[in-house]
Parts: sequence; structure tokens; C-alpha cells
Amino acid sequence: PADSSSALSPSRNTPVATSDDRVRPYRAWRSLLPRYWTPTLEEGYGAASRFGLITSGSDLVGRHAWQLVATHDAKHNEPEYSANYDFAGLGTPILSLGVSQDWDHPGIADSARQFLLPIERRRQYVNAGATFNRRRVRNLAAVTFGVSHESRDFRALDEVPFSRFLPADQESLAKTYTYPSFFVAAAFSNARIPILALGPENGFNANASVRQRWRTGANSDTRATSVVGSATAYRAFDFGGPIHHLLAVRVAAATVTSVSATDFSAGGGSGSIVQVAPGVTLGEGRRTFFVRGFAPESQTGSRALGGNVEYRIPLALPASGLGALPVYFQR
Repeated sequence: PADSSSALSPSRNTPVATSDDRVRPYRAWRSLLPRYWTPTLEEGYGAASRFGLITSGSDLVGRHAWQLVATHDAKHNEPEYSANYDFAGLGTPILSLGVSQDWDHPGIADSARQFLLPIERRRQYVNAGATFNRRRVRNLAAVTFGVSHESRDFRALDEVPFSRFLPADQESLAKTYTYPSFFVAAAFSNARIPILALGPENGFNANASVRQRWRTGANSDTRATSVVGSATAYRAFDFGGPIHHLLAVRVAAATVTSVSATDFSAGGGSGSIVQVAPGVTLGEGRRTFFVRGFAPESQTGSRALGGNVEYRIPLALPASGLGALPVYFQR
């Protein structure tokens, strides 16, 4: 007869284990508590650095999951955060709710209309979505339908006071603007991710999104549509050792109509933010148009095309701790 650890169904003659303990309703909250945190370091504006942490949690049966990323640029006093919650209790769709805040630094013409001077722009988002997954052994496809609400306001940099702008521009920069939107996103992947790997292997990832957004109070004049897509192919090479060498080739493209109040930006290293459309972030990932060796927001525009080729070579596999302390070193 099959025992409790067998993969076969028990036969009719197999005794059924029983318990006299009181049946209690399932509560996920205790298992959702954070069990770890990881420090993070990112590029900030004007050669500054952003320091922060990443933590997450999920319950025992996979109904609930959450993630928090928080960073701070002490030089410019710019805190950023991204908090996301997913509910998979319905099976399909997976329901998501997220809030986030980030900062960027667009250029505004000075009072003489000769130079573009940077300002601080804060953007706050509330996102909600429903994701329909199609999981198979070798691939995954997903479609997400969602809505978003953005609020943005402005602040002067210490070295660029608002007095350097025209009075009409100063009046505009003193206001708070809100932007409702809705979006559709699709993704497909057949890449594998071994435990000891430098990234996905032997496959490709592709995703695309379409979003329409407008400013409250000026719907017809500000309604804008954006389209973003990217694809990455991976090929692993086994030259011995526990980790494969990895070749990754990536291309990304985006466009937005001219009435949009937000441009795409290029520059900076691969980070923890995904720009699926101007002002919409979903989960963790990388910048859509990252360029190593260049500062974030080095170039902005209403159309963007980028490509990256990487060859990743494993150098070492350190994995050790400091006694019983919750400190470890790993690749």
C-alpha cells in the first residue's frame, strides 16, 4: 500500500490518517510577514546615489504576495518607493494593486527662453490590474488589463530657483496635475532559469503594452496613446563549472503621441523599475532604455529605440556566512 509520501493515490485498503484537533480557518497573515530584506544601491540624479532596501513576502499556499522597494536620494531629498500586492485566490485572473512614487528632472525654458533649466518633478501612482496567465511546462503567456491614476507636482532645485522662470511658468509649476489612464499589456516567455544561473537561458522573453492617458480637466486636448515593446533572446554555453556562460541580446522600442506630457528617457544602468509606458510601472525589472556608462535621463523624447548585447561570464561562486548572524555573501 502507498504511504503518505507516495506519489500514487492511496488504495481502498490504505488507512486514512485522522486528527482530533479542532479545524481552524486558514489565515495567511502570519506567513505573509517579511522574513528578509536586501540593501539596494541605484544611480540618482546629478551623480548622486540612491540607497534603500527590497523586501517581499508570500503566504504558504500562494494566494497572497507582496513586494516593497524603497530608496532615498539624500542629496536632493527625493524618496522613492514601489509597493505591490497580488491576490491569486481566484486562480485566474490574478488581481494586483500597487502604489509608487518617483522623481525625474525635466527641462523648463528660463525667463529669457535661452536655456532649459532642470526642475524636480514628483510622480505618484495608484495602479490596479487583472492578469490572465496561460502556464505550460515550457512557456508562459500573460495578458494584463489595468487602470492607473497619476498625480504630479513640482519643486525647485537648490541651484535653480523658480524665480529664474517666467511668471506664467511659475504659476503652472505651483499646481498639482492628475492623469487617469488605462492600459493593456501582454508577455510571453519560454526561457529557463536554473538555480545557479546568470539569468534566463536558452529562450526568449517578449512583452508589449498600449496605454491611453489624459489630464483631468483637459481630456480632449491631452489624450495620448503610447506603445512600448521589448524582446530579449538568451543562449547559454556550458564550458564546465556549475554556472553557464550567457549571451543575451535585447531590443526595445517605444512611441507616444505628441500631446503626451511625459517622454521616454534613456540612460543609467539596469535597475529595479520597469517602464511599460510613460509613468506606469509593473513589478520589478530593469529600465526599458538603460545605457550603462550614461547618467539616467541623459536623453528624452517621444520615440525611442534601444539595443543591448551582453556576454556574462561567471568568475566565482562565493557562498558563506558569518556564524549565526543573518549576514551572508553570495554571487
